[in-house]
Amino acid sequence: MSSQPIERERKGSAAPLGTSPSRPREGRPDRFNMLVNALLGLIGLEFLTGIGVNLEVTSFPSSLGVLFGPSAASYSPLLLAHAALGIILGILALVTVVLASRLQDRVLLLGSVSGLGSVLLAAIAGAGFLGSGGVATYSFVMAVGFLGAFWSYFRVRVRLSALEGT
Repeated sequence: MSSQPIERERKGSAAPLGTSPSRPREGRPDRFNMLVNALLGLIGLEFLTGIGVNLEVTSFPSSLGVLFGPSAASYSPLLLAHAALGIILGILALVTVVLASRLQDRVLLLGSVSGLGSVLLAAIAGAGFLGSGGVATYSFVMAVGFLGAFWSYFRVRVRLSALEGT
């Protein structure tokens, strides 16, 4: 097996996918790489704030919409930060899927879709957690969703390293 980076020619482009990040091309793997790294960090932060919510928060709103309404100040700042991070993660996960599709690499796209699905699973469980007043089963499903997202984006990061030859 060669130690050369994995390269694949893109349709209509003279630059292979695994070349230098400073070379301009559609999809910009260097920006995608930064986004994946940011997602991995935010997933870790989201997981830690979720642990804090489980340990410290005793009063839960009936829905996610209440968290961002006029009565938001009556709830824990940790819970508000956790919910806001979840929304940001959802948006970034969607952007990751779009960018991965532009890079035309199946592993990057499947990992990004899997990560988005895992973030959505965690979000749905989070809504159930709020609606139920803090039932532990929903908390467990949220944790599984975030672990799945972390694994998915870690796999994407490994693939990016292989493409870059680093």
